[in-house]
Amino acid sequence: MKKLDNIVNLTKEKDKIINPVQEIIQEAELITIERSDRNKDGLLLAADGKPSHYQNELYWKMIKTESFAKWFQGSVVIHKDNKEPLLIFHSTLKREIIGENLRPNEKADDWNPYGVYFSSNKKATIDFYNTQYKDDIDRFKRLSKEDSIDKDGVLSDKEEYMAENEGQVKTFGAFAKIEKPLKLEGHDELMEISWAGFNRQDLLKEYDGIIVNNDTDFSDQYIIFKEENILILPSVLD
Repeated sequence: MKKLDNIVNLTKEKDKIINPVQEIIQEAELITIERSDRNKDGLLLAADGKPSHYQNELYWKMIKTESFAKWFQGSVVIHKDNKEPLLIFHSTLKREIIGENLRPNEKADDWNPYGVYFSSNKKATIDFYNTQYKDDIDRFKRLSKEDSIDKDGVLSDKEEYMAENEGQVKTFGAFAKIEKPLKLEGHDELMEISWAGFNRQDLLKEYDGIIVNNDTDFSDQYIIFKEENILILPSVLD
């Protein structure tokens, strides 16, 4: 199993990402899986006695820890069937996944006007960025053939783009803490919020995130307003 520090740099003090993931992992490693924690087929069980959504032993242990329970308390980002925490996904083309990508600032390419987008559909996040990369490369090729375009400028823009991005999509999973979500149905309702001029600061007065149910190919989307409400998990990058 890969170590967290070799995957993403999101919990170090210099990045100011405050969440207890390393504390949770250390506590999880002290948990012993008993025979009673599995069914007759060897599957790990959830609190309701049915197979857990997490057959990865580390994840199963993590959500059993006191540290996780304290951090996650009150979150509605859960599986509807058994109330276990829901694993959600975010993908990026950035060569380095660093803390600033998950903070609202001018360099945060993964930060939209509301927060960081996550989806319950891992494949959809990967497909989105694969398509974006192809479209971006095609755009540079098209512009380089335009007689009225500054070709040196296009080349410079492409070199800058390639220095920051790569064709390999990186994906990470996370648990998220949203206690007071703005609940929307479908992508159109999200667009209506944007068109109405509401920004993140407006929404923070009443909400700590947005949940968009049935958001086209992304299934359900989760928009996290605060970086400390994102708990990045190890061993999930593709």
